This record gives sequence, C-alpha cells and structure tokens, in this order.
Amino acid sequence: MADPVSIAAGIVGLTTFAIQSSKALYEAIENVKNNGRTIRELKEETISLKDVLCSLQETLTLCEIDLSALQVPLRRCGQLCQELSVLLGKCSAHSDNGKFSIRDFFASTYQSKDLTEFRSLIAAYKSTIAVALADANM
Repeated sequence: MADPVSIAAGIVGLTTFAIQSSKALYEAIENVKNNGRTIRELKEETISLKDVLCSLQETLTLCEIDLSALQVPLRRCGQLCQELSVLLGKCSAHSDNGKFSIRDFFASTYQSKDLTEFRSLIAAYKSTIAVALADANM
C-alpha cells in the first residue's frame, strides 16, 4: 500500500500539471483568430476547467482528504490539454486573416476527434474532478 503522504503529494503535483496545461491551452486558443462557435465553446470550457482545478488545488492545501481516485483523470486531463495546445498551434500555422486554411482544417482532427470532441472530453474531466471535489468537501 502506498504512503498517504506520497499519494497526496502526487495529487498536488498532478493538479499543478493540469492547471499549467489548461493555461497553455487557453493561450493556444487565444492565438486562434477564429471566433467560431466551436472555438468559443472550447475557450469557455477551458476557463471552467481551470476554475475547477484551482478549487481543487485550494482544497488540497487546506484539507487533508483522500483524492487518490483523481490521479488518472488529472493526468489524462493535463495530457489532453497539452495535446490540444500543440494541435491548435499546428493547425493555425498556415492560416491567414484569422481563418483556418483548408489544410489546417483537416489537420485539426486528431485520431478522428475534432475540436467538439476535445471540448466534450475536457467537460467530462472537469465534471469528474468537480464531483470528486464536492464529495470530498461534504
């Protein structure tokens, strides 16, 4: 059985990783000069995710609670944000006048996931973390 202190430190580290990744994703979204609905929704979901992650971080610093169940969701959430940041950087590389080029539009799919699916995944991670946080605070 793992040491509770190491598990708690791991959760804090994963939370920090996820926050940094969500901030990088937000910046990548800000660099996309497309104001389409999908980009706006992705931006809003990213802000909401960061807020939940910051609440989690605050709770972890104030309380001693077992949130070890969040190890995998936090890691995957951070990885997803990193991957999407890279993808958005690549897909806006050949665009002009704030519009995605056709080439970039096709590059904006990753393993058959489009930006809407990424937004849905971010929302799912955010919900999982929020539910665990609410449960721990009860």
